Amino acid sequence: MVYGTSLPTAKQNTQQVHFKNNLSRRAVALSIFTKLLVLLDQKITVTSFYQDKY
Repeated sequence: MVYGTSLPTAKQNTQQVHFKNNLSRRAVALSIFTKLLVLLDQKITVTSFYQDKY
């Protein structure tokens, strides 16, 4: 009886771990993407600032 109940929970655990891994990968990708966007935005503002100044 214990064996019968432990099998589906193990399957659920692997599914949860897989889901968490996917979420963390997406979060990392999103943060990298956001940092790139911020860097691009800063670069654009800096170049336009210099163009306005000189």
